[in-house]
Amino acid sequence: MRRDLPHALAVIIAFGGLSCRKADLTSPPPLRAVSTSPTPAPSPTSSSRSSPRGTSAEGGLAVKTPTRQVGCDQLGAVASDLKPIGPELDLAVLFEQAESGNHKLARVLAEHPDSPGGDPDLLLRAGGSAMPSYLVFPAGVLRASNYRRSPRQGLTVYEVVGRFSGRVIDYYEWYRSQNRKEVDRASVGENAYLGYSNAWTEFCVQSWCFVPDPAPDAGWPPDQRAEIRNAYAEHVRLMKADGAKVCSGVRHPKQHHVGK
Repeated sequence: MRRDLPHALAVIIAFGGLSCRKADLTSPPPLRAVSTSPTPAPSPTSSSRSSPRGTSAEGGLAVKTPTRQVGCDQLGAVASDLKPIGPELDLAVLFEQAESGNHKLARVLAEHPDSPGGDPDLLLRAGGSAMPSYLVFPAGVLRASNYRRSPRQGLTVYEVVGRFSGRVIDYYEWYRSQNRKEVDRASVGENAYLGYSNAWTEFCVQSWCFVPDPAPDAGWPPDQRAEIRNAYAEHVRLMKADGAKVCSGVRHPKQHHVGK
């Protein structure tokens, strides 16, 4: 198998070239990226800072070789005070500091990417920057990655508190770190998810909450909106039943457009 295929797929995924679609529904126009302000989020390429190892200026494209810094289960005490979401928080800088051993605790936003899989389940956003990352959840904390769904059928926004480990890892290392066991590679077909060999930054979660989409049916034809609303309402109900908490005081980006 050609070694450049995983990277090519990662490029397609990172820019939404592939999308999850419900088989019996017509997909609406793509949603805008999540932003922490009323205006659309700037492109990750707008940052003038250098990109961290394992990403590129295009917003966290994968590299072929994972790095070997300390993983989430080996991190020591938090190095500094909590850094909130805001223009002053740059994910690339935060990651570079973690590479140097300064693992700062931060509060960032996250969302599920619009892709069929084979990439990280969550995309981190803060201060106008974005970075696909493998999130590792500690024992006793629900895994937000379990609730992945196409953002075109409801864009759930997460507020996540955690820190970068400083590592760049592939799917197999993430699985090992998250589940404390090796993935059964025989269960992963050679062509199932070529992106599994690509590496992304590792983010160690401390806690999280979520903000439901106030208008999951936005962009859908009128005759399909009720079905989309009902399906997303059931999705949110199941999240709450599992113990997921709704964020307090965090506005969903769509609220700026739907007047809520």
